[in-house]
Amino acid sequence: PSDYCTSVGNASNDWISRVVFNTIDNASDQDEYGDYTAISTRVSIGQAIQLQLEPGKTNASDDEYWRIWIDYNQDETFDQGTELVYSFFGKGNVYGTLFVQDDAQTGPTRMRIAMQRDGYLEDACENPSFGEVEEYTLIINPAATARSGAKTSQTNLLSDWQIAPNPARDFLNVQWSGLTTGAPVELEVVN
Repeated sequence: PSDYCTSVGNASNDWISRVVFNTIDNASDQDEYGDYTAISTRVSIGQAIQLQLEPGKTNASDDEYWRIWIDYNQDETFDQGTELVYSFFGKGNVYGTLFVQDDAQTGPTRMRIAMQRDGYLEDACENPSFGEVEEYTLIINPAATARSGAKTSQTNLLSDWQIAPNPARDFLNVQWSGLTTGAPVELEVVN
């Protein structure tokens, strides 16, 4: 049995319809709580993960507020300061990218996705008034490294980036350990 706090929504009008995260592609119904921890995906420390979240709802004009927590230290709690990894709101589908944190412990852990109409959940243990919660398993692997003499792949270049905080609000620190002194770099930040 798990010691994770419970979070159960009211999915009568607003629910999570589909989650795409790395190799996970899960369509679901109005479950209020979806225990999909039997569905897992492998990720690596520093990896950029593309995600797609689709709401189901009865009123297309409602804003839906999304949050994702990942239990990086595997202590069966979702720390609001370090393990809240994604926040977004809007009326339609959500597309984004998140990076697996460098201090993540390797091995299986839990990811919690919450959607609520008209406002963010204050923490991962809150019950959505109008929305749903789903949970999945991530298997975190060590960071990928390039072999000596091998070409560096785009995935390995991404693992050299340090971006904090994630998510960002007013400022963003970017650091790239693969930078050669004097080499030109172009960086575009899009909100």
